[in-house]
Amino acid sequence: MFAPELREKLGISNSTLYRMEKEGLPFTKFGRNKVYDYDQVYAWLNQKNANLSEFKLGSSYSNEEISSGFKCGTQGGMRRSHTTNTLVLFTDRTKEYADRWEIDENGEEVLHYTGMGLEGNQSLDNAQNRTLANSHSNGIHIYLFETMQPGEHFFRGEVHLSAEPYTESQKNRKVWMFPLKLVVSNPLPEQVVKLREASEESYFNKHSANILREKADEQIYASARIITTIHYERNKYLKAYVKKRAEGKCEFCGSNAPFQSDDGEPFLEIHHIIWLSRGGADDKFNTCAVCPNCHRKIHYFDDRDTEVYLLDMVAQKETEQ
Repeated sequence: MFAPELREKLGISNSTLYRMEKEGLPFTKFGRNKVYDYDQVYAWLNQKNANLSEFKLGSSYSNEEISSGFKCGTQGGMRRSHTTNTLVLFTDRTKEYADRWEIDENGEEVLHYTGMGLEGNQSLDNAQNRTLANSHSNGIHIYLFETMQPGEHFFRGEVHLSAEPYTESQKNRKVWMFPLKLVVSNPLPEQVVKLREASEESYFNKHSANILREKADEQIYASARIITTIHYERNKYLKAYVKKRAEGKCEFCGSNAPFQSDDGEPFLEIHHIIWLSRGGADDKFNTCAVCPNCHRKIHYFDDRDTEVYLLDMVAQKETEQ
């Protein structure tokens, strides 16, 4: 194939192709024309990322280590490297992107990854959105890091696009979502996930009830992932908001919280009135804050009357907000 065809297939510019030739990209010259054998090009690109084996699944790496190993930039959630023929993705629970994990019908984790573009409607023609969308045909390798806390990026390994990208509405704008599956399943340790959730809760307790309520409304999808068991990742703002709404009292029996937690907040537990495992929504209308005794009681009896009472009580509270 000729240069224009190769540039289109790889999704690269003329200057990038020129730089790759300087680094040893194979081609044959006929007169003034260059001809490229795609199989040879693909083999050369794969050789460029042979050193990536030093990254171990489940290990944590700094931003600088990732940039040095993958020869990519240090900023952004989608980082293209022509040197290693990779696209490095970051899913970051500490940021505003609404990435979410789900369990598919085969019991496998699928990450619904939000495309690039912070403002306005996202476009599939955006450079890295296009790269990811065409990853089945452009020969690029996609790798995923999961950020649990600032500066702590867990290597999840290579991923592939498992279904066609689709659009959904987030914050009154269109965003592209990319369903991704891990090439090699490697569930994160449960302790890592729980430590992150504890850190999030402490951080969100510093926000006002109004801000938490607004953030909770923005995130409408529940998330589930595989650790040692299936773990439902709840709306990270919702838990803190519902506790603020309770004002230190159990929303079932009305008693004061039995004690204060280490951060000085009244100790109440979050209960999904219609359980997530039964299809209940992860939103403020299906969530209440209850004392540990009532929480056990609700789960033990698991009766419809209690469910209706709690749904009505929460609905009434929300109309008063």
